[in-house]
Amino acid sequence: MADLSESATQRATLRRLSRREFGGLSVGALALLAAGCGAERSESLVGNATPTVPVATLPTTTVPDGPLIQRFATQTSRSTDPQADGVAVNAAVAGLNQFGIDAYQQAAKSAGATNVILGNYSLATALSLTLAGMAGTSRQELAEMLHLENIDPALLDPALNALDLIIESRATEELDILTANKLFVKPGLPLVPEYLDTAVEHYGAPVTEAEFGSGEVAAEVNAWVAEQTDGFIEDLVDTYQPSTVMAIVNAVYLKAPWGVTFTDKGNGNFKKLGGEARPTPFFGHDDFLPINIGDTYQAVEMPYAGGNLAMLAIMPNNLERFESSLTAERLDEIVGGLNESGIHFALPKWAAEEKYDGRSLLDPLGLPAGDADFSGMIEGGQTGFSIGAVDHLARIEVDETGTTAAAATSVEIAGSHGPTITFNRPFLYVIRDRGSGAILFIGRVADPLNQES
Repeated sequence: MADLSESATQRATLRRLSRREFGGLSVGALALLAAGCGAERSESLVGNATPTVPVATLPTTTVPDGPLIQRFATQTSRSTDPQADGVAVNAAVAGLNQFGIDAYQQAAKSAGATNVILGNYSLATALSLTLAGMAGTSRQELAEMLHLENIDPALLDPALNALDLIIESRATEELDILTANKLFVKPGLPLVPEYLDTAVEHYGAPVTEAEFGSGEVAAEVNAWVAEQTDGFIEDLVDTYQPSTVMAIVNAVYLKAPWGVTFTDKGNGNFKKLGGEARPTPFFGHDDFLPINIGDTYQAVEMPYAGGNLAMLAIMPNNLERFESSLTAERLDEIVGGLNESGIHFALPKWAAEEKYDGRSLLDPLGLPAGDADFSGMIEGGQTGFSIGAVDHLARIEVDETGTTAAAATSVEIAGSHGPTITFNRPFLYVIRDRGSGAILFIGRVADPLNQES
């Protein structure tokens, strides 16, 4: 394990290597080591790569059997040159941005007068990897919710891979940005090889077997998420139901200093939504920044180091009206209207964390409910499987030094519980030796309470 005191630069370098030179995790060496230690592992996604720690030290649930390894033989590493169609990439950005706004609006409705923090890219990525294994009406419903329905399925996954590579390419010695995916799969689940190839090639997603009924998988998922987010998120999942057959997990981590100098402005008054003004710590900048002052809002963009990433802050005259009418196109218009200008700017320091029941958040947006077609992921998966719990957690800290933010998402694929059978009338019972077939006891239950008529 890496020393917890290792420098941010070392961690940033290791993180960049983890998805480029190292390529992911080995099927036979998917150890979920100590949570939050920030250490990266030199591993390949599949095949017979030598693990960086002795196999004997790995949890038994991370060592899948031979047939699963063999199914990964086609694709062994993520494609870093997906040959994506540019039109499809742009359409994916537009679609996922609109999904992010849809999800934000839904979260804002239930948040009332409190803060909202949503890692929409994490949520969208986990759901896109889920979409890659769906077929028929189920796929259409989820694609529509994500606003990806008009993109040729053959072009979609390469486009999302290209987008993810663009985002990760923004990492510098100063700025740390990481996205990661992983599949936790019930042993013996008959996965479709083509889905595994897609998960590896375009999402860089390693696979590990997990006994969901053991109660240990949630701890393994949380440990993996903590590792990817440098300990910033540690408790994504509380538990998985025994009926779970797969968990599709994504983590996104950003640690970004500002690209301009901000200074501590001391306390100022901040009027809470629907409440009174309270003394609040502020930071600010007295120079040039991109701004857009519209009739119904004021917007300021704050670039991060390197200039490729930025935070856009929008202060509407009427927050509720602005939020409810916001679209991806409207946001593009605000960004398009930004112009560099001299400014005396102050922003409150803040930190927020929110954990979501994703089903409650996404059901109103059209997340497929009930039986779904997972035949693109699971052999014979046309029926008997559904999207179960969706867990999402996002956290952010913002001050004069920059922004630290992370989000993680787990999409649970649930197996059918089978038919409901209630023994609510008289029945027979037999106690027998299964090996020989010998009956040891036989009886009948006519009255479980054994009461006389």
